[in-house]
Amino acid sequence: MVEPDTTQTGVTTLKTNEFFASKALAALFAFTVSAVFMATAIVPASPIGLVA
Repeated sequence: MVEPDTTQTGVTTLKTNEFFASKALAALFAFTVSAVFMATAIVPASPIGLVA
């Protein structure tokens, strides 16, 4: 019976976690940028205008 290589598995798991963390951060950034652009498009078109 062959013993599993825990070092390689650990490295692979770490890389996978970093990959998903990177994708989650990119999604959050894209959502934030999208929300900012939507807000800048909607606020000037509102009847009251810029509320500040």
